[in-house]
Amino acid sequence: MDDRRELLIGMAAIAIFAVCIYLLANMGKAPVSPADAIPAATPIPPYTEKIEAALAKSDGFEMFVSYTDRGFEPMSTTIKKGDTVRFTNNSSRKLWISASSEGGVKLYPGTSECGASAFGTCEPLEPQEFWEFTFTEIGTWKYHNSLNKSDAAAMRVQ
Repeated sequence: MDDRRELLIGMAAIAIFAVCIYLLANMGKAPVSPADAIPAATPIPPYTEKIEAALAKSDGFEMFVSYTDRGFEPMSTTIKKGDTVRFTNNSSRKLWISASSEGGVKLYPGTSECGASAFGTCEPLEPQEFWEFTFTEIGTWKYHNSLNKSDAAAMRVQ
């Protein structure tokens, strides 16, 4: 019986010692909250006249596609016919969205005000600018950055 008691006391002492070591090692460290995860100096994108005009024209969107220095994110997605997609240039370079017919895929039907496919910007988007497009045709529509054609993606409309 004394052996068991000594064993329990020894185990309790080891547990208390381990807790003390942990507390000493973490002393002075503040807990991390979600607000701490955002750097205090997070830059706010410039609010230009072009962005203001685009926001005024917007009726909202169902899907968001971000163009980063790695390309389009997501690279492939599925939406419903009639959904609007907001394409935002979150990269450090210009973005010129153009419909693509690579791999035998047909271009999105219709033409834009600049004479290209209806699915495409008529000019490059500067970093932080966005463009919205409402997909009214069912199909899989490929697109790319005309200024870097290896950055390509696809939108499947059901």
